[in-house]
Parts: sequence; C-alpha cells; structure tokens
Amino acid sequence: MAKTINEINADHSARVGAIMTWYQDRKDDIRAAREPEDGSYLEHLTGDQRLGILRQQKLEQAQDAFEQTLEASREEAERYQAEVEKRRQTLKVKLFEVEDAGALARAALATEAELGVLMDTAADANNLELARAVFTAATRRGLGEHLGTYFDLDPEARGLYEEWSQLPDEAFLQRARENVERVVVMPSGEQLDPLPINMASVG
Repeated sequence: MAKTINEINADHSARVGAIMTWYQDRKDDIRAAREPEDGSYLEHLTGDQRLGILRQQKLEQAQDAFEQTLEASREEAERYQAEVEKRRQTLKVKLFEVEDAGALARAALATEAELGVLMDTAADANNLELARAVFTAATRRGLGEHLGTYFDLDPEARGLYEEWSQLPDEAFLQRARENVERVVVMPSGEQLDPLPINMASVG
C-alpha cells in the first residue's frame, strides 16, 4: 500500500535519526580511546609521541565516519525527495485527472461565477467528472469556496487534498539537501580528546 506524506515524513525522520545516532555513537567510541592502536613500536615512544599518534588515528577514524555519514545523509535526502515526488504524482492523478476533455475545457474557460454554476450543476446531476473539472480549475485559481461542494460529492478527495496541501515544495526539498552539509560536521581534534575520568563516568 502506498505511503501517505505523513508516513513518508515519519520514515524519513527515523532514517535520518538512525544515521545521526550511528555517527554520534562512532564519535563517542573514538573519543573514548585513551591509547593508540596496538603496535610493536609504541613501547619505545614518549608520552607526547603516543598522544600525537593517538590523535592522528582518531582524526583518520573520524574522517572515515564523517564521510560515511555524509554519503548516507545525501542518499537519504535523495531517497526522500523521490518518495515525495512519487506521492505528489499519485495525488495529482487522483485529485486532478479529468478524462472528459470537454468538461475540463468548460471549467478552464469559465468565469468565477460560471464555475459556481457548473459546480452546482455537477452536484445536482451527481456528475463527478464535471465536478472534478471544476475542482481542478478552482484549485488552480485559488477559489476555495468551490471545494466544499466537490468534497461532498467525493468524500475521499477531502483527505487526499489535505495531504496534497501538506506536500513539501521544491524550496523545502532544496533546503533539506543543503542542510546535510550543515548538520553532518567533521569533529575537531580537541573534540575527539577523551573526557576526564570523572566526567566520563557521569555521562
């Protein structure tokens, strides 16, 4: 069954949350390390040298985690946009597709007053095709006063139209894509230093 926009948004939020949780957990694991990875040469190094190697290893690990998270976030943003556009096309067909070209032409050329007459005529005749044509024309012109009559004829359309109104526009989707670069941030070397023992135990 096709997902509604609310379900698409909830799924997207869950996926983004999972990606960012993985990234945060990975950074916490990297930060917690207090010794460089095993190497036969480590015992011959001074404390400062060992610290330098540890920090370099941490930065390399963090860079890898950062790149993985950035790639996953970009892919999720693209997947989300594709889901939204797929739902947009589905709703467009269900709400606005009119097979009767004559009815569509009459509605498109009608004045605002004539649209009201056409909608009343469609309601009296229970002509859903004509009503949808008027509904389509009224929606394009922002004439909301004609929508209620159409929803009385086609109750299912009310929920679909509410969902249509909730679809994110291209500007929103563009910001979502751009925000990936702002949200996924590479930590600095200082941010990867381990917490003091007393703070780590509290956290």
